[in-house]
Amino acid sequence: MFAMWSASLALAAFAAFGTVGRIGAATNGTGQCFQDGIPETLRKELVNGEEAYPIGLWINAWNAGYVMAEVVEILIQEKLGYRVQKLGPGPSTPDGLCWRMLEAIAIRLEAIATLEESM
Repeated sequence: MFAMWSASLALAAFAAFGTVGRIGAATNGTGQCFQDGIPETLRKELVNGEEAYPIGLWINAWNAGYVMAEVVEILIQEKLGYRVQKLGPGPSTPDGLCWRMLEAIAIRLEAIATLEESM
C-alpha cells in the first residue's frame, strides 16, 4: 500500500513541477532531468552559522524507497536549487534510523576534532 502511495506521490510531484514531456536528461544534453532545472554549479547548501552542508536524504531499503529517493533528489536539486547527500539504504524503523544518525554524528564529531587538532 505504501509503495503505491509513494509512486503516486512521485508522479504528482513531477506533474506539479513540470510536464513529463519536459523531463529527460537524455534529450536535453545537460545531464539534468528538467530543461529549466537549476545547474549544479548554482546549487546552494544549507547554512547554520559558518557551517554549510547539503540536505540529507535517507533511502529506505525497499523498491519504492529507492524510487522516491531519486525523485526527491531530482526535485530538491533541480527545482529548489539545493545540494543533496543521500544516506542509506537502510530500514525505515526508528531504531535503524537512529543508528544511522548516530553513525553520522560520530563521523561529524571525528572530523571536527581532526580539524581542531590541525589548527
